[in-house]
Amino acid sequence: MTGYDGADVSLSTFLNDAGFDGRSSTVQDALTSEAVADAEKTVSDFKTAIDAVDGLSLAVRTYNNAQEAQIAAGEALDDAQADTLGAITTFENRTGLTLTFSDGTNPVTVDGNQDITTVAEVTDGTNTLLTVANGEFVIEASAADVEGINTLQATLQSEYDAQVAADAAAQAVIDADAALDALDAEVAAEDFVKASDGTTPVDTGLGVANELAAREETLTDLTAAIERFENARSLSNELESLDEAVTDAESAITDSEADGGLGVDLFTSDDVAAGPPATLTVDAGDDVVLFSEELDGVEIQSFASSGEDRLFFGEGFELVELTEAWDATADTGDSAVQEIFWAEASGNLTLYVENKAFAGNASGADDITEIQLTGVSAADIEFSGGYLSAGEPA
Repeated sequence: MTGYDGADVSLSTFLNDAGFDGRSSTVQDALTSEAVADAEKTVSDFKTAIDAVDGLSLAVRTYNNAQEAQIAAGEALDDAQADTLGAITTFENRTGLTLTFSDGTNPVTVDGNQDITTVAEVTDGTNTLLTVANGEFVIEASAADVEGINTLQATLQSEYDAQVAADAAAQAVIDADAALDALDAEVAAEDFVKASDGTTPVDTGLGVANELAAREETLTDLTAAIERFENARSLSNELESLDEAVTDAESAITDSEADGGLGVDLFTSDDVAAGPPATLTVDAGDDVVLFSEELDGVEIQSFASSGEDRLFFGEGFELVELTEAWDATADTGDSAVQEIFWAEASGNLTLYVENKAFAGNASGADDITEIQLTGVSAADIEFSGGYLSAGEPA
């Protein structure tokens, strides 16, 4: 099985197997299982070596946790800074005031990259609206009734708290890094090496932490690539089965009656000639036209003019005569039933086919496929078993 939209390509890179795409599913599964086992062993062996150095496991775990916490705190701060910009804009638009921020002496620029902990007061250029005391934004009594001041205060306070948390997270990384540095001599005395080549030495505490993170990331990326590949392979198998079903259905129509088919010619939207108007012309003899939404706006010509012609919709449709002029926005038919509405005019039969069961109920023209059977009258047609047919068998 091939052609998984590149999923097999990325996985073959992980496995260093250019021929992976052409392997059988059994071999592919064996290769991926082996690769995961090897990657897991690479991580577990490295952890075992780390555990052998007194204090190193705790120092590495503390450092990696601190890094993850710093990333999370940074993202939270970014969100808080964006919220602040939005709150300032909303406040100024609502009140007509222009806010200024200062550290008590000099202006503080608030542009989405600010350190809000340097702010000591917020004014409207004339009056003080908020001050900062002991890490808390406090609304001045004279500003208590200003519209939107409470929301502004809460937003600024959230950013202040996020900045404090981000600063603490950054310091925790520095402290954890220092703890790793204190173990450099012990690490250098061991035989830690990089997994990428198996020879390059890793001789510092920080290097060990980074190498463990790299090995764990490789395992994570590998399992993600396998999951993408397996999903793509499953979809490819489903599409192949669907293609086979379509082929079988077409054979059931076009094969001779002796071979168990209908022995007729098959027409699809691929046979439509560009317009305007777009047309599909069936030939002499018995024909079947497969309905699809791509037939919208198409005139089917010579239908039933020579032989029995059929338009196949499939099971579940009902044929319904329109009692008044068609209106795609009107409430027409049964919302629980997929219907084919028809109207006859000027010697032609126009079909309005619901793409969804509720399409006739004020949904819009996009949910309807309109087809015209040129030269066909309502008296000529029959509808049974998902087929709309007209004419006499050739």
